[in-house]
Amino acid sequence: MPALRTWDGEKATDLSAQPALAEALRRHQYGGVILFGANIVSTDQTVRLIDDLQRNNAQGSTEAIPYLVSADQEGGSVARLTMGTRGTGSMAIGATGDAAEQNALAIGQVFGEELEALGINVNLGPCIDVIQDLADLGMSTRVFSDDPQVVSRLGLAFAKGVGQSNVVTCFKHFPGAGDGSDYPTSIWLTREQLAENGLAAYRAAIEGGAE
Repeated sequence: MPALRTWDGEKATDLSAQPALAEALRRHQYGGVILFGANIVSTDQTVRLIDDLQRNNAQGSTEAIPYLVSADQEGGSVARLTMGTRGTGSMAIGATGDAAEQNALAIGQVFGEELEALGINVNLGPCIDVIQDLADLGMSTRVFSDDPQVVSRLGLAFAKGVGQSNVVTCFKHFPGAGDGSDYPTSIWLTREQLAENGLAAYRAAIEGGAE
């Protein structure tokens, strides 16, 4: 599932203008693609790009499986769509107390509807990381709570909302960022600490019905 931000130094926003990219995609028969902000200019352009990607993938093969087209639409600081609803981000949802679960469900519904309308069928979000220090802003605004049970509960509500459209939710970042670093290359936690926090959120989510 490669990212298609650029091709030959140009942003990949129009597959018809980049035949070499189209040919490379047909040759390799990937299972899907990831779209980033570089690929998204407007609603019409994004719909056309995704439709062209799917049509290109189907060329020359009677057995081509439609792409999983994914994007990171968490809301807040990580929202790939330049149109539609941006959302507040997970930390703000988690801070709404008794209304948090309903709020997570509601924003998931909105994101699911908007992603489906564009042709995006996989949402790479929300984060169900459990950050130890919420004052560390590397990842903390992207998570619901520092409590793994709350994280899993709100993550499941978000996923339920997204799933009401034909969009699959992908939790991240397994096994958990843990220390608050943004995309850490190493996680400086013991196995016990992982079990109590990052892995606990995934365990609770699976027990709650996540697949």
